[in-house]
Amino acid sequence: MRVDITKFEIALKSRGGESAVNFFHWLIEKSTSLERMNEVINTQIQHGSDRLIHQRKDYWATPGETLAKRAGDCEDSVFLKDFMSKFRGFAQPEQNHCLYCTWFNPMIKDAPGTKHMVLAHYVEPKGLPLILDNLTNEVMAVDLRTDLKPAFSFTAENIYIDDEVKSLESVRMSRWERYRMRCADEGIYF
Repeated sequence: MRVDITKFEIALKSRGGESAVNFFHWLIEKSTSLERMNEVINTQIQHGSDRLIHQRKDYWATPGETLAKRAGDCEDSVFLKDFMSKFRGFAQPEQNHCLYCTWFNPMIKDAPGTKHMVLAHYVEPKGLPLILDNLTNEVMAVDLRTDLKPAFSFTAENIYIDDEVKSLESVRMSRWERYRMRCADEGIYF
């Protein structure tokens, strides 16, 4: 991932004014570690449904959109955390240390068995990932998250379904492609 910070701040300002840019800089300052970043985003980004926030059934907001609205669902939090972790240097931008994971989470009170997205952050490429979740401020290794059951996961290049790796080019991921184009409009390049 590469960020044109000038283009990103211009896009952010057009979406949410100077306060959105100030919020972004405040978030950078407060995100002193992966754990702290997770906690700050969880407490500062209001959790809500896409219907309430974007007036759509399902929408993947860009980091700029989430920062400007200061609200998002689990996917929006995952994409913002991935962006911030790479921007702050907690993950190397050129390495795929992060997977966007969709899990069935039987522990969600209002809708057991609902698909829920979390960020899997790989400190070591072959190690167990740390899970960043908008439902908890605690960052834990995946083997400690017995409440999560994998459905699929993906990186910028591949999708993993039932332990099978497929290139994103071979799988129709139009939502991901649209998301990436909107990110490019904000100055975020994958």
